[in-house]
Amino acid sequence: MAPSNNRNQNTNQPPSNNNQSPPFNNQPSPNNDQPPSGSQNPTIDINSPNHPLYLHPNDHPGLILISKKLTSSENYSSWKRSMMIALNAKNKLKIVTGALNEPSVDSEERAMWERTNDMIISWILNTISDQISNNLNFMNSASALWSELS
Repeated sequence: MAPSNNRNQNTNQPPSNNNQSPPFNNQPSPNNDQPPSGSQNPTIDINSPNHPLYLHPNDHPGLILISKKLTSSENYSSWKRSMMIALNAKNKLKIVTGALNEPSVDSEERAMWERTNDMIISWILNTISDQISNNLNFMNSASALWSELS
């Protein structure tokens, strides 16, 4: 006996009305902890893995994000593309491109920004040949380092 497959049944019947609202009804959410849908600037908790300053417990300065090393201008384009993919996957590309501004010295986010910035500098320097990185070791900003390499 062949097993029945309910997914292949005719679904031209109108949906049953079981007094449930449609999932997207533009009504305010009863949960006030969430920003309203369509909000232009939802805030993300700085301790959330979705925040660009968040560092995962497995992140460390010796981490090598990509296997390619920048050795010269000949492999710069492929190195840059690989690094951009890796940094974006780690949610750190905004810091490198300058899209996330450096917080002021008295900001609550400052210490977290400094740690994350230093981590990113390490990750970038880990993928650059010694000959090139020796000239960049004293850069204090991941964004400035990225710009210098461009």
